[in-house]
Amino acid sequence: MAWEGISMQRRPSPLTRRKQLVFGLVSVAISAMFTFAAAELLVCLQGIEPWMVQDLQLHVTPGGRLYTTHPLLGYTHRPGAFTVSLPNGYAFTVTHLANTLRVTRPLTTYANARPQPEIWIFGCSFTHG
Repeated sequence: MAWEGISMQRRPSPLTRRKQLVFGLVSVAISAMFTFAAAELLVCLQGIEPWMVQDLQLHVTPGGRLYTTHPLLGYTHRPGAFTVSLPNGYAFTVTHLANTLRVTRPLTTYANARPQPEIWIFGCSFTHG
């Protein structure tokens, strides 16, 4: 028979682009999962608990805090002037109006305030400070 010397094994067909893309994405996802698991293990072994609330040792005078609970909003600023002192000795002053908004200019200009262009800054507590 003429076919005796020819191997009958089939060559695997090359992967399509879609299969290559899916294989690549799955490989990246599995690699990322193992990387994050290893990082979490290292952090836990060092005794760091990032999900726990850390005491920043801030001192707010007067009253000990800048916020008060609100039945609808959750929390709002306490009206008045406060000094915030950090453990490294740095301190700054924050003032809130009776409507709980932060004072951003001298108090004497609030009485005769005219509409002026405004810059609104949104963010977390770092933006407030």
